[in-house]
Amino acid sequence: MQVLPETSTGFPQDDPYRAAFELSGVGMVLVDPVTWRIALANDAIAGLIGYRAGDILGRSGYDVVHPDDREASRTGLDALVRGDVGPYAVERRFLHRDGHVVWLRLHISLSRDAQGRPRHVIMAGEDVSERRAVEQALREGEARLRLLTDAMPALIARIGPDLRYQFVNAAYRDWFGLEPDHVLGRSMPKVLGREAYEVIAPRVAAALAGERVSFEAEMPYPCGPRVVRADYLPSRGPDGRVNGIYTLAFDITPLARSRQEVVAIYRGYFDNTAESLFSFAITPDGGFAFEELNPAHQRSTGLRIAEIRGKRLEEVLPGPIAAEVSANYRRCLEAGHPISYEETLELPAGKRCWDTVLVPVREGDGPFTRIIGSSRDITERRQAEAALARETAERQQAETALRQSQKMEALGRLTGGVAHDFNNLLTIIQGNLEVATRRLGPEQGELAEEIEAAAAAAQRAAALTQRLLAFSRRQALAPAATDLNALLAGTEDLLRQALGEGIKVERRPAPDLWLTWCDAHQMESAILNLGINARDAMPDGGRLMLETANVTLAPGECGSCPDARPGDYVRLSVADNGCGMGRDVLEQAFDPFFTTKPWARARGWACPRSMASPSSPAALPRSRARRAGVPSCPSSCRGTPAPWPASRRRRTPCPRSSPAGPASWWWRTRRWSACWW
Repeated sequence: MQVLPETSTGFPQDDPYRAAFELSGVGMVLVDPVTWRIALANDAIAGLIGYRAGDILGRSGYDVVHPDDREASRTGLDALVRGDVGPYAVERRFLHRDGHVVWLRLHISLSRDAQGRPRHVIMAGEDVSERRAVEQALREGEARLRLLTDAMPALIARIGPDLRYQFVNAAYRDWFGLEPDHVLGRSMPKVLGREAYEVIAPRVAAALAGERVSFEAEMPYPCGPRVVRADYLPSRGPDGRVNGIYTLAFDITPLARSRQEVVAIYRGYFDNTAESLFSFAITPDGGFAFEELNPAHQRSTGLRIAEIRGKRLEEVLPGPIAAEVSANYRRCLEAGHPISYEETLELPAGKRCWDTVLVPVREGDGPFTRIIGSSRDITERRQAEAALARETAERQQAETALRQSQKMEALGRLTGGVAHDFNNLLTIIQGNLEVATRRLGPEQGELAEEIEAAAAAAQRAAALTQRLLAFSRRQALAPAATDLNALLAGTEDLLRQALGEGIKVERRPAPDLWLTWCDAHQMESAILNLGINARDAMPDGGRLMLETANVTLAPGECGSCPDARPGDYVRLSVADNGCGMGRDVLEQAFDPFFTTKPWARARGWACPRSMASPSSPAALPRSRARRAGVPSCPSSCRGTPAPWPASRRRRTPCPRSSPAGPASWWWRTRRWSACWW
């Protein structure tokens, strides 16, 4: 049998175990236990520190060990060689060829020769640098976490499924006087106290079941009660199962006390203010339920919160009112900010007017959960404002009537004086013409015709004088029961001649028209002058409509004329499709003798007013003209009037029955032709 030569390592060059040693993927090295030099190393172990196997053979093993670990390595190997310890595993730092540190985990054992003497130290190593880096990062992270949690003014802990503490921060020392290390491994009831644990037990169970829990509660700790706001978060393992919970609890005792003080202040204001305050909860389906009404609101509305708390709006209020209130509340939610408005509601306490402000309220970033609001009862103020407006309107109307009356009185005096003097002159002229007519002979026929023409002119002047005297209230009218339909029929031909062929005259007589008590001649004069005004407003032709109707005024229909009384009236309407009037013209439309026509053609209201002033109840009193409403305006196109229908209404007194009957007033509506006078 041939014996193979043996190297210093004890492995023959052709020993298959040597080949396995050198080719193994596991780093292996043999070290002399006396000189501590490397006798044999494979490339796997040398590569871990940046060398090849041949580069480190014969070198001291301590040369590649980190200086800080050399002493500990020598101590361990000496104990192994002495037999004080058996094979062991250790992690040491080594110096890589490029200078950085490599962590190796070494499994170290000792081989002996036949006499039992130490022959080689056998080491098998693996690189654990990455694991050591992760562990170091974890240790640093844990230290930072510890530093952070200890600095927070809150209880922070991790609790296992067995309810024992696995981690606590330094706050446990501040709250309970317990060192964190003494808390670890203890159960929650022992640390917190049985009474306090019973408060949170249902919430702990919910967190261990996988639910996130947040709550506020007063905790009766052994060291004294505290109000806490806590969050419990379930902790899950790799398989997704809950393996514990994280707890975070803040002491909000000062905040809770302040909140109680604020609540007490606001409750005092809520219960004692004269302003109506209320709160409505928003139901899951978007409805609104009564939550709170303060005493002032209960008194104003007649509602009692004790009876309706939790009920929906439509269960308490009538359908239309509930719909209106709900619409306002939804408008507030859609706006997302406070809104204000006025509303009038019919409530058990009566019809009231409110100035209301609504504010939507949400919790955190979630949806709106309630609406709070305030309402100020402004019913009395609105009633006072309405009464003041009515009083102001009545005063303005009275002032306008007084001014018009004074103006008409002055104008009447002037007109009466002029007409009286002119009538005296006409009397002399007419008398002399009559004397001249009697003294003329048959042979003076041509002169007689001229004198007759002069007498006719004097007669017309006398008629004009009578009209002026009538305007000045110096001539009594001759009122009589008059059929307006017959009067209009008799006036139609005269109107057609005065208006010309370009204007069509239409009549719409009412059947069974009541009689009116008026001066027929003055009425004819008024209608004729209205027709002439209409003709001037329709230079290109048009239509004039005359219409009569029986009208019965109810008490509520007399507001536009204070002295009108409910009853039966006859209405005469005169309408045309002529041009309209501007606001400045409307303001002067009823001034006597006002006109926008050239003076050669001007008639204005002088003629219609000639029969509008006598004190007889059968006349057309001037005060009625002042109450006319004239919604008429011209086109604004270059200031040229365009056709625009207009209407004016005014009352004229006239008994419906005989003169012996009671004097009733008749309602007379005129839709005057509107033009630039």
